[in-house]
Amino acid sequence: MDEKLVRLLGSTFKSFTPNRLTPGSYLQARSERAADGQVYTWPFRGIRYIDRAFCSALRPKFLGVYELELHPTIELACNTTFDRIIDIGCAEGYTAV
Repeated sequence: MDEKLVRLLGSTFKSFTPNRLTPGSYLQARSERAADGQVYTWPFRGIRYIDRAFCSALRPKFLGVYELELHPTIELACNTTFDRIIDIGCAEGYTAV
């Protein structure tokens, strides 16, 4: 099939498809319902979370994979005693909680 025709059909389909039925929106709504407001995996498992995210996606946060590269550092911090922790630069405080 001609590439221009494929693009035209795709954009036409998008213009008639409600946003809630697009794959990304559908998966986001489904994962949010399944999470029921809680983070799914460690190190944040069980934390109740707000229903929107600022400057990032909500789905990775509910799945517990948001900023995955920081998880070992967060686990180390959780197992260390501090007198004080200062959090600088958080949005809604996902990691700070």
